[in-house]
Amino acid sequence: MVTKDLVCYKFCERNDYTGYPGYVQTNAQPKPAPNQACEYYYQYFDTAHWDRKYELVWGFDGYVLSPCGSTPTITVNDLRECGQGVIQRIISTTGPNNINVTAIQTIWVVDCDPFYIDDVACNDPRYTDLLWPNGVCTQTPVTLDGCGADISPDNPQLGRPQVINNADDNCALLSIEYFDEQFNIEPDACFKVLRRWVVIDWCQYDPFIDPDHGRWEALQVIKVRDQNRPVVSCNVGPCEPAKIDSKLGVCVGHISLTASATDNCTPADWLFWEYKIDAFNDGKGVHGGYDFRVGTLTSKQYAAGDTVEFSHNPFADDSHNPFNASGTYPIGIHKIKWFVEDGCGNVGVCESLFEIKDCKAPTPYCLTGVITVPMPSSGCVDIWAKDLDKGSYDNCTSQENLKFYFDEDPTKPSLTVCCQDFVDKKLNDEIILEVELWVEDEEGNKDYCKTIIVIQDNQNICPNVGSAKGKISGNIKTETGVETRPVEVSLFHNGSMMRQMMGSPYSFGDLVMDNTTYSVKPERNDEHANGVTTQDIVKIQKHILGQSEITDPYKLLAADVNASKTITASDMAELRKLILGINSEFRNVKSWTFVPADYVFADPKSPWDAPRSADLMLDHNRVMDFVSVKMGDVTGDSRANGAQGIQSRTNGKLSFEIKDQEVVAGESYRVSFKSSDFRNISGYQFTLKFDQSSLIYEGTESGVLKTTEANFGTKRVSEGMLTTSWNADKGLSYGKEDELFVINFTATRNGMLSKMMAVNSNITSAQAYDEKENLLEPVMGVRTDRGIVESGVFELYQNEPNPFSKETVVSYRLPESGAVKLTVYDVTGKVLRVYELKGQKGLNHHQISKGDLNATGVLYYQLDAADHTATKKMVSIE
Repeated sequence: MVTKDLVCYKFCERNDYTGYPGYVQTNAQPKPAPNQACEYYYQYFDTAHWDRKYELVWGFDGYVLSPCGSTPTITVNDLRECGQGVIQRIISTTGPNNINVTAIQTIWVVDCDPFYIDDVACNDPRYTDLLWPNGVCTQTPVTLDGCGADISPDNPQLGRPQVINNADDNCALLSIEYFDEQFNIEPDACFKVLRRWVVIDWCQYDPFIDPDHGRWEALQVIKVRDQNRPVVSCNVGPCEPAKIDSKLGVCVGHISLTASATDNCTPADWLFWEYKIDAFNDGKGVHGGYDFRVGTLTSKQYAAGDTVEFSHNPFADDSHNPFNASGTYPIGIHKIKWFVEDGCGNVGVCESLFEIKDCKAPTPYCLTGVITVPMPSSGCVDIWAKDLDKGSYDNCTSQENLKFYFDEDPTKPSLTVCCQDFVDKKLNDEIILEVELWVEDEEGNKDYCKTIIVIQDNQNICPNVGSAKGKISGNIKTETGVETRPVEVSLFHNGSMMRQMMGSPYSFGDLVMDNTTYSVKPERNDEHANGVTTQDIVKIQKHILGQSEITDPYKLLAADVNASKTITASDMAELRKLILGINSEFRNVKSWTFVPADYVFADPKSPWDAPRSADLMLDHNRVMDFVSVKMGDVTGDSRANGAQGIQSRTNGKLSFEIKDQEVVAGESYRVSFKSSDFRNISGYQFTLKFDQSSLIYEGTESGVLKTTEANFGTKRVSEGMLTTSWNADKGLSYGKEDELFVINFTATRNGMLSKMMAVNSNITSAQAYDEKENLLEPVMGVRTDRGIVESGVFELYQNEPNPFSKETVVSYRLPESGAVKLTVYDVTGKVLRVYELKGQKGLNHHQISKGDLNATGVLYYQLDAADHTATKKMVSIE
């Protein structure tokens, strides 16, 4: 039997996968079958007819001749893999004398057209056995619209690889798979998919022999676009209590400002967020009409610690968070706009107005009673609601702008009482009216308190129509005769309070005169530090030591500030804490106490049991005066009423001196305080102001004065203010090189020590006393090569008034004379005015006119000196 076969170059090519040797260089005869096959290829192959078949003489196939009459057996051993390789035919027979005869016929099967993908002639069916999906050969992305688009290979727009030319035959074992990588943040798509197609012909591929043979890869890029914007919802929180910002000088309120966003395509943590705020909704901000801008960032980036490009919102709780604009904003109507961008570049927005307003009612405080007398000429008196105010206040509206009226009627700011009212009520001396004092702020919030108005006819202007009634009246004055006010005076009957009023003088009329006992009790509890100085401690100490006894019973009462009925060092400690600003009031007593003026002390040296009220049997009109005693003031320099006390004239100065030196940031310094004129000094007190931006307070050390921690007040050292109070039981003197006390600091920046501290009266007033109780003025000097010079600090003060409508004054203190620059700018940073000034050493003032600025709202002013800069806020109003 003769076969017809193809001829191909594979006849000549060695195949390691099947063991086919290919053409072998040899002179052996007959020629090996592969060599014969290879020669047939070169003899017959025609490129124009590559699939033609030829009759090739390979031998006689299929027959076994046995002339001896034996019956041969044929065993076939098929060793092919993937349809190609070797087939062995083993022919066996038994000859004469039982001799076995065996022959093997070898048949090679060669795949002339193995599976092949041509990368150069991509998708040309003439040269390749596989067509790649869309976009692979052109190396262009396949674009799908819609976030939910089908990205599976079954989508005809994408497709799968297709095997052609009947290449998936018995000589091929194909595996086609794909692997996807998805990228969600892309500039031109919602997301991209990089699909890597891998085609392997396992009949050719052996990774250990040749990892590139029989394996092909191709990349398909898929872009998914979305034209739908994210859906953004604004969330504005409810009204929260507002308050005055001490730095801004305006009312501010906290509000919750958030937003939520959803997108069909981009995951929530990949959405880009940003917001802008237009303060007061005036469209004048620097960020495209908006004043503040925060963003842009995704929540995934934010969680990873990335920062926003813009963080300009000084009112936000967190100016680096673009997902939450909550913060404390000035009162007014503002606008916020949220911008949320998805991965496809679509931007969703949400815009909302939000209002910061005062939603809290004022806190009303009423006087407990007002005594007034009808005018003789008219027999009538007007009582104004505002006159009954005892310090009502509001969180936003200033006290002077609160509205006061009676009985919830804004048109009733006053009441009029005439003699006819006495007649109608059948009263002779007194009409008592219970009224509601309503207090309303600028936002219309209102609340009220109840009080009593007492209208008295002390001069019998009005006719008497009722039965005879009695009256209790009197004055409340200091031991030296100074009227004391305000004082709350309460009238009790049978243990119950009948009335309460403000004196002095005070008067309770229309009281029943039937030998009834009444009790009068004055009280006052304000300004505990009024009149309390280290000089009081000096006097108390001398009294305790028996050096100068206090004999005045009222002064003894004043000295017993811990209510122990004795004068001890505990009273001195209590006074010292008040002077240093550690405590704001006495713990066991009120600021004033009152003794009936007619009381006679049984023992003036032991006045502790003196009555603080007066009991009166009323059988006729009675007068009961009281002596007022300011607790803690044994020197008698307190103010008894609203009028300013007379300033005591100093009899010289007491100099505290330090050595000037240059300090270096990070280094610690022991600042020794000495004095060139510390002679016969029995006490002193003052506030040491230091530059807290340059120095950190680290504590004190004792010197010859033997000071302790109790002599210093550190409550406000974070603000650069340290208070001190010291006294001795006698006048002490020390030389100019004696170390009085030491204060330790750590420097936080370089500079001269002389420019970093000064003595003032910011908390504890600056006073010193010699042995003869003369008042001295403490000053601070710096020892230099040029002698002793005045020290000083750099400090910028809050402008006054603030807010202002016409003019305001900016004050500042300089450690030395020199040029300074005062710059005023708005919240956007726009410079409104620059003042070039020549500052003098010490305190300076500069007046600013609103016309110079041509702006309203929140402004900033910055003072630049040689080595210092400070900034504060101020408010300009219409």
